[in-house]
Amino acid sequence: MKNIVDDNFLQNKWKYIWQCVIVTFFVGIILVVFDFVVKLAIVTSLGATCFIVFTIPHRNSSKTVFILGGYTVGAVVGSICAIITSFTPGIPLSLWGAVAIGLSMFLMVVFNFEHPPAAALSLGIVFGGFNIGTIISVYSIAIMFLVVRKLLGKWLIDLI
Repeated sequence: MKNIVDDNFLQNKWKYIWQCVIVTFFVGIILVVFDFVVKLAIVTSLGATCFIVFTIPHRNSSKTVFILGGYTVGAVVGSICAIITSFTPGIPLSLWGAVAIGLSMFLMVVFNFEHPPAAALSLGIVFGGFNIGTIISVYSIAIMFLVVRKLLGKWLIDLI
């Protein structure tokens, strides 16, 4: 039977606690600064990115190229689909959201920029509408996460 509590936690409990507390502090500051421009659907993608960056900071999926490359794909695809919605009033927004997710996934794996939260960004842009300020904010927050990870890198461990 699988243990309810991760064995690595039992061996490194203070590192787990410290890492989550310090990340909460830095992310709180970042999100307070950007609170006025980030929409709910897009915040969820950033929350997932934060989880990846700070729970597995030394794995490939946490590398800058995956995060920024994935967000580039998600932002471009979501923006294109959002703009197309204004020219196709007979097609439900939910269908364009599905197209944005599917096309983002496809392009991320083709170009080796796999970052699942970026597919959520594409969906958020479709439902929230194209807004360059929002996209700039998402990139800014993602870059700040990466900078904090770099600054704390020698103290962070992979938690999962």
